[in-house]
Amino acid sequence: MGICFWAPGAPQEIEEFECVCEGQTVACPYCKGTGTEKIPFSKGEIAVNNHNGRLILKWFGLQSDPGQGLVGQVEKSDLPSLHAKLFALQSDETQKLLTAHRIWGGWGEGLQSYLDRMLSLVAIAIAHDSTLCWA
Repeated sequence: MGICFWAPGAPQEIEEFECVCEGQTVACPYCKGTGTEKIPFSKGEIAVNNHNGRLILKWFGLQSDPGQGLVGQVEKSDLPSLHAKLFALQSDETQKLLTAHRIWGGWGEGLQSYLDRMLSLVAIAIAHDSTLCWA
């Protein structure tokens, strides 16, 4: 299981792949005989494992009560302040060091990757007048 962070208003895109059936059968559940599998995706989405997701929620100040559950959202009006907070965390080496040792894959670039991806996600949510959700 994991936690997904997403911006519901972010545009969906389609990624195309050659299907394993190579278009040989109309009954193929993936491509319906076209030979091309089309998979929708959104740049406004990040999936992480539960452990790291809980730490991200706490680190970014999105959830202070562990009994609150793993479902929530940040309203559109609160996104600019969240973006500013994440931007400030980029230069807070002490806070990054305190958090990095608890995040799986956190040493080196793992923690910075989460921070960069969340900054990008919040920017996408702002650009598309969307909330930021997690579940």
